[in-house]
Amino acid sequence: MDGPKLRGKFRPVGGDFATLRRDGIAILDIHATIETHDGALIYEVGTGLAYGGGDAYERAIKRDPAPTVPLRAAVRLQTAHPDYI
Repeated sequence: MDGPKLRGKFRPVGGDFATLRRDGIAILDIHATIETHDGALIYEVGTGLAYGGGDAYERAIKRDPAPTVPLRAAVRLQTAHPDYI
């Protein structure tokens, strides 16, 4: 990831989970750790919703998910590194 105020990479820990309801709405649970270019660790946790359409549940069972799905997520970033507080 590279932006105007934050550069870094996602570490290979954490996970993104989705619980898909029968009405096509998926509840998202997001956990990740970012390591910045200067070595700071930033913990990311979030939640959100995605809508895959009325047939998303049936498509998921058939392992034929929609190519794109609109979603909304809210994330919080936490760190103890003094440069990012």
